[in-house]
Amino acid sequence: MEVQSETRKIHRSETGLEAARQSVAARTELVRIAEDQVVAKTATESVLKDAQAELANSKAQLFDAEMQRVVAQAELVRTEGRQ
Repeated sequence: MEVQSETRKIHRSETGLEAARQSVAARTELVRIAEDQVVAKTATESVLKDAQAELANSKAQLFDAEMQRVVAQAELVRTEGRQ
């Protein structure tokens, strides 16, 4: 029963990881757009800085999601070793 629980944790962590990857991709595009807008003088530097901050936050969430997946995989291995 524990193996099933650990397997579900892995699946949840992989779902979170994919969402975090998509967030980083979207935020990267928003930074690119903000950079273009600053060059065209249709946005201020603060808009660009905000977009860069959001990208940094998304990257931190991606790191956390990757860590959660690794922990879930390790817990599964440990649980399988006990059975």
